[in-house]
Amino acid sequence: MYRQHVLIAALALGLAIMQGCNESGGRLSDDDDDLVDDDDSAASNDDDSSDDDDSASVATGDDDDSSDKGGGDDDDSSNGETGDDDDSATVDPGLAFVNRTYCLDWGSVTFQSPAGIVPILGGFGVNLSDYPLLLSSTAVSIPVEEILMVLAAASLGSCDQDTSLSTYNLTSSQAGHYVAPHFEVGPSTIHISTEYGDLALYDAVFSGDFSGDATQVRHGSISGQLDISAYSSFLCGGSTSWTCSPCPGGSGTCVDLLATDALWSDNNQGALLQIP
Repeated sequence: MYRQHVLIAALALGLAIMQGCNESGGRLSDDDDDLVDDDDSAASNDDDSSDDDDSASVATGDDDDSSDKGGGDDDDSSNGETGDDDDSATVDPGLAFVNRTYCLDWGSVTFQSPAGIVPILGGFGVNLSDYPLLLSSTAVSIPVEEILMVLAAASLGSCDQDTSLSTYNLTSSQAGHYVAPHFEVGPSTIHISTEYGDLALYDAVFSGDFSGDATQVRHGSISGQLDISAYSSFLCGGSTSWTCSPCPGGSGTCVDLLATDALWSDNNQGALLQIP
């Protein structure tokens, strides 16, 4: 169990899932631990989507077509260099992103809300880079524009999955939306229970664009209503200038969370382990 200060990192999307407790003490939980296995429908279209004609219908053709837009080389979508994001957003990755795990680079994130979260965390000695999140697509159905995704915590200071913690099914109640190369999953409510209090991220939405070679998720965003009831006396008003409001359902105190410009990179370890 990490020290209590790390709980404040939950303000950057429930970082308390990194605290290594079981569900009664601090494990991430949802309403349905079982992954909604739409693999029958999502995976059954592999034959259809494996040909570039189907999956590239949104991205105007295959890599040859898209490379014409970006100066004539596919390297734009795969080298991750600054300035080529506009090109990469037009390249269809096909199915190459399925069962890959992407690790969040917190250093790439711009926090639109709440204001000043990074300095506040720094004041508690919390370095966000020590607490990566992992995101993985388990299936996609291109014909019906659906995607299934799971979220997990990484071990401290690494992009390796922390297998002592549960994975969280972001699409347990409804499939996400996918039109190549863009995905959006949610809204989904993530409940976090710790020995220091209950936390929740209501109406959580994750979105982003897969790069053409599926090695990255670019233009990522994370949004939702973060329950900060346990810390409202410190974080609402005063020096933080945070605007707090009742959480959805009227119980608890929440603050808007909006993180943009997120970059997630393939950790080269394949699919996330599904841990209940």
